[in-house]
Amino acid sequence: MRPTLLLALGLVTGCAPDPSKDSGAGDTATATATATDTAVAPVDADGDGADAATDCDDADSTRHPGAAEVCDEVDNDCDGEVDDAATDARTWYADADGDGHGVLAQPIAACRASDGLAALSDDCDDADAFVHPGATEVCDDVDNDCDGTVDAPGLITLDGATNHATIAEALDAAQDGSTVLLCDGTYEESVTIEREVTLASLHGAGAVTLDAGHVGSVVTLAAGAATLSGLVLTHGSGTLVGGKLVGGGIAVTDGLRLTVDDCVIEDNTAERGAGLFTEFGAVTTITGSIVRDNAATGWGGGAMVRGTLFAFSSGFSDNDASHGGAVMVSLDGTVSLHDLVMTGNHADTLGGAMYVMAGATVDADDGVVFSGNTSAGFGGGVALNDAAAWSGGVFQHNVADNSGGGMMIALSPGVRTTVSGVIVADNAATNGAGIFVSSEDATAALTLRDAVLEANVASGVAGGLYAYQGTLTLARVLATINTASTGGGVYLQGGVAFDADALEVSSNVATASAGGLGAEGGTLTLTDASVTDNLAGGVGAGVYLSGADATLGGASSVLRNVATGAGGGAWVTGQGGRLRATGADFGTDAADNAPDDVALGGATLLTQTGFGAGVSFTCDVDAGSCQ
Repeated sequence: MRPTLLLALGLVTGCAPDPSKDSGAGDTATATATATDTAVAPVDADGDGADAATDCDDADSTRHPGAAEVCDEVDNDCDGEVDDAATDARTWYADADGDGHGVLAQPIAACRASDGLAALSDDCDDADAFVHPGATEVCDDVDNDCDGTVDAPGLITLDGATNHATIAEALDAAQDGSTVLLCDGTYEESVTIEREVTLASLHGAGAVTLDAGHVGSVVTLAAGAATLSGLVLTHGSGTLVGGKLVGGGIAVTDGLRLTVDDCVIEDNTAERGAGLFTEFGAVTTITGSIVRDNAATGWGGGAMVRGTLFAFSSGFSDNDASHGGAVMVSLDGTVSLHDLVMTGNHADTLGGAMYVMAGATVDADDGVVFSGNTSAGFGGGVALNDAAAWSGGVFQHNVADNSGGGMMIALSPGVRTTVSGVIVADNAATNGAGIFVSSEDATAALTLRDAVLEANVASGVAGGLYAYQGTLTLARVLATINTASTGGGVYLQGGVAFDADALEVSSNVATASAGGLGAEGGTLTLTDASVTDNLAGGVGAGVYLSGADATLGGASSVLRNVATGAGGGAWVTGQGGRLRATGADFGTDAADNAPDDVALGGATLLTQTGFGAGVSFTCDVDAGSCQ
């Protein structure tokens, strides 16, 4: 039994492992058990369920992932954003113009306001910081205070910012360069402007009326400069200047500048310049305006201009005065007219539309029309009294009870005047239905060039042009289809010194004598003249000379004129009566004059026919011959 025990012990002893040679699985198990026994548990100091590794503030249990974000300027949910999508955020509104009022259609949730946000959502224009509830309502065609109403009537706003009770108050508060805007309505005021300002209606003429109530001028420009725009100026009675009431609508003192745009000046009265009165040196510009129904007891129903007037695209109608129904231009004044109509104006004495005094000049373009004006005296259209110059304009359907249906021109001794570029048609008068010229003596002189005198009718003398005394020079003038008792086309009296170049006198009719061109006394020199197709119920259908000495030179022609009596081409009579022709054409066959080419009405009637073309001759009454 003993050996077995030993063997067993030996086996046990021999199989025991060597700890120094094999650590094996036993060592691993031992190490694992040791590690488990020493591990550190997660730290959650604030007990909010989020350990320190994920919690953005382990000292505050209200802050951890998943916490509700609230407006406290803290990152509650640990997402790296502060107060984003906060549960207690309030609603703000986009405020693009920064006026503290946002737009309801653009809500934004945020904890607090920032640039571009407002707590209120009542703005009616988020592009204008001056438009919001509580803003001052001013005259600007905008609902400034968002109450649904645009511009209450009668608002008077200075420089788009402040309102005033009266226009006068606004002008007192104005500075140079200021603008006073008027909302629709009637303002019963007379105002004085003493700064460089603009006084304007927001909606143009017809929307705003300044009514002076027949007390003083509606507007007086006493200093500075002014622009009046879109206003009706009415019921002014003028300002006392030099003992005269002047400028019922507008009165402008010395040397000032006024612009009138899109205005109506109507129903004003004064002694001078009922609608507008401007002093010496003043410069006035009128554009797109109407001057009507004003009445002056003296001069200038629509306007009296002592300085300079520029008028564009405007109208003067139905004004009345003693002199210059529409406009009176004073000494040395200057007027420039463009695209303008003067119609229905009346003068008791001179110039139904305009009366122009010594040294003054008027320049009118082709768009200026004087139509339907009347004068109980002279110059149904215009009357020039020693004016320096007149240029342009169309004169039609004007009537003078006495003389100068279209134009009357009066010249003092030594005065020289030029009229050019006029069209004078369908006017009527007793004498000089187209143009009537009266000179005080031989030293006065008128030059008329580039003019048309057509279809004017005189019940007395000179349908187209009448001239008395002085010197008259014509260049490129056409007198055609005019009618008179004597002198259908052109008639000269009082010994006019007459010089005409390229004058055409055609198709005029005199029921008595002098169908085309007639002259009593004086000397006439015609170069390249054309006297054709005129008719006379008496003598001298083409040319009528009574004591006048005339020369036809250049390529002049006297053709197809017909007189009921003698002198179809020319009638020459009276002491000193003489007609010289140099290379003139008196026509042949169908172009001939009838009943004769020339008739001398001396002691014995002498008639000549068949002169033909290129003829040179002298017919002398005193000599009793044509040779």
